[in-house]
Amino acid sequence: MYKRIGTFNFSTYSSIPEIDNIVNDFASKALDELKNSIYEQYVLRNFGFEFSEVEKSWIRNVLEENAVFELDIPNEMALMVLSQILKIEMEEFLRVPFNKFDDNSSEKVDVLFKDFEVGDSTINFIDVNTISQREVFSSYPTYFKLYRARNGILKKFNQRYYSSKTLSELVRNIYEEFKQGLYTICLNENYQSLSQESLENILKKVINEYILQILNGVKLGKTMEDGEREANKIEQIINAADIKTKIFNSYSPKFKSKFSDTFDSESYVKLAEELIEIIENYLNELSLSTEKICIERYSDYRMIVLGEIFRNSQDVLLLIANSIDIYSGNLKSETVKKVLNDNLAINDFQIALRVENLAIDEKIYKKLLTEDIEVISHPMFLSWQSGIYDKLGGQQKPTFIDIPDSEKDNSVWFLVNGVSCGKKDTELAYSFAKDKLVRYLEVLYYFVSSEDEYNFKIVDPYILFNKTSGSLLLGRKESGHKRTKKVDDFSNELFSFLNKLLSSPKKISNNLKQCINLYYQFINSEEIFTKAKLLVSILEIIFDVRDDKKLAFYSAIIIAGTNYSSNTEKITYKTMREILYWDLIEFIEAARDESYLLMLEETIDRIKVFVKNILGTYIYNIPWENGKEDDITDILCWILHINPENEYIYHGGVHND
Repeated sequence: MYKRIGTFNFSTYSSIPEIDNIVNDFASKALDELKNSIYEQYVLRNFGFEFSEVEKSWIRNVLEENAVFELDIPNEMALMVLSQILKIEMEEFLRVPFNKFDDNSSEKVDVLFKDFEVGDSTINFIDVNTISQREVFSSYPTYFKLYRARNGILKKFNQRYYSSKTLSELVRNIYEEFKQGLYTICLNENYQSLSQESLENILKKVINEYILQILNGVKLGKTMEDGEREANKIEQIINAADIKTKIFNSYSPKFKSKFSDTFDSESYVKLAEELIEIIENYLNELSLSTEKICIERYSDYRMIVLGEIFRNSQDVLLLIANSIDIYSGNLKSETVKKVLNDNLAINDFQIALRVENLAIDEKIYKKLLTEDIEVISHPMFLSWQSGIYDKLGGQQKPTFIDIPDSEKDNSVWFLVNGVSCGKKDTELAYSFAKDKLVRYLEVLYYFVSSEDEYNFKIVDPYILFNKTSGSLLLGRKESGHKRTKKVDDFSNELFSFLNKLLSSPKKISNNLKQCINLYYQFINSEEIFTKAKLLVSILEIIFDVRDDKKLAFYSAIIIAGTNYSSNTEKITYKTMREILYWDLIEFIEAARDESYLLMLEETIDRIKVFVKNILGTYIYNIPWENGKEDDITDILCWILHINPENEYIYHGGVHND
């Protein structure tokens, strides 16, 4: 990795906003065509995965009519790309502002629970059977249709190979590559028409950027004032010696004769190196000492040329339209395939993890405990590192990890193999290796230890070796800078409330204390199925039922109205409760069955917010001072009273969860 990367100012050399908008619209439409192409080829045809008619309709409901192109990519990659695009579209809805009151909105009934009498309500029977048996209506807001379609795809996968971060970056790269592909066509179809004057303008701009890079390099390591002063001094010397003109005259004949070669990235680098050599020679004549000059980015050079093409075109919009016509479905397919191959290649990893509070007999060292796990001593670990660096052949500077002698008697190293995921997903690789080792140690401890000896701990640092790419990463999971919680962070009101909660004899007080304990377990757990079951357990305690339908229905009554805000898509409380009911049923059933791992991973944060809101509803509405034992259904009836089913939701939280 270079210390500095020289960059051009896009705003200077890019096109006018109207052109940028056209190019962005083209890339967005190409991304929409990609969605439809994946649906047509991999979902409708059940290519590799079986989709029910209902699941197909979920996805079809979130697609618009678009052209399609044939794809030549693995079905797993195609479906993961589609699910990530849908997720990104969902996240756009999370940025909407609060709802504004409108003429069609009913005025809210302001009745606190402590002032509410069940007899005042027309709701005296809460029946889960009032929920519609249809899961998705065409009239549902777009966010929830996207959620259902995305989850339908995720349910086809039981293992994650790429992190959400990698997939989000992938979609951005596809979008950008569509734009770059269009730019390439614009360049290839039009650069021959540039005049000699235009070529001179391009070269002058390139030289200016290299001079600017030099001046910026002078500022490194200095205060702002000293840096500006030194840069101004160097600039005056360069201008006085007319260096830019000399560089231009020296390089112009070569640049003009080889201009067409600059659109090949390798040739561009060679020509740029020649230009840098000329610049350095003139600077040396002036006895100017500067930072090493870096080759400016090829993509930025292309933008300079494009800017000149656009400015010289008599009809730039027609020029771009012609380029869009040339960008065929085959070219789009090749673009997608290239980006996927560059970003989603599966790599094999070997991870070294240190386990504390564990000692192993030396006779067991270097034996395969399973086909993927072996244990090694500390001297063996150093030898293993040396072997890795030997394999790399000097590509990486050796940085050996060793620990103090005082910690060696109480810890050992394990090598975990058989870990496969995206080449950039090192954190995911670490997570896979840790899970694999923990599961092995849990079984081992069951047979060799008493219950009070279950104290093994995987500790920092760790080493991750990418066997496919031949690269080594030294990592740590703990930052070591956790903030201490100060007692004065708590308000007097909170102290008073906690005293009432903890001293109350009410049954609901004990229930809430159990729920908070389970929530603490949730935030300290890592395994997804465990976390999901803990959230379900909290709901079971709150509502005092285990029936999945009732858990989902009661939760939906409370959540509806706190999770949605939209200025464009109105929805009643009844419809929102139906949507949430099916979302919660899906989550609860998957948690109980320990199925649909990826779906749970992607939805667990949303359900966590729901559970916290439900907890908050009880905590902040129960009148702790009176002796009445409030029934759960009383609170549900109160919510149904103040939020009638046919009333439109017009308020809500910041997030459209």
